[in-house]
Amino acid sequence: MPISAITRLSRRAIQCAASAEVAAVRMKGTGEIVDEYETLINPDRYIPPFITQLTKISPDMVADAPRFEEVAADVQRFIRGAVFVAHNAQFDHGFLGMELG
Repeated sequence: MPISAITRLSRRAIQCAASAEVAAVRMKGTGEIVDEYETLINPDRYIPPFITQLTKISPDMVADAPRFEEVAADVQRFIRGAVFVAHNAQFDHGFLGMELG
């Protein structure tokens, strides 16, 4: 049975392609969650107040968070070999591909 990696990127905080959060779960076709990954990301960019209101991610929350390049290998390992599922899969997959190089 294939494993799916269901992802969520809080990318509304993006200005020039930076994410503030990466979250994913690996689950079996039965819906059973077998693993989870979540981290805030320091986007190294200003997060406007309306974005904080929308995403509930504030500049203070990401100030000490790792940058994407610091967690990229972990993200890549987590989603490797899984079916990629996301609300806006084409965008999220493209964005992750760009970030992962």
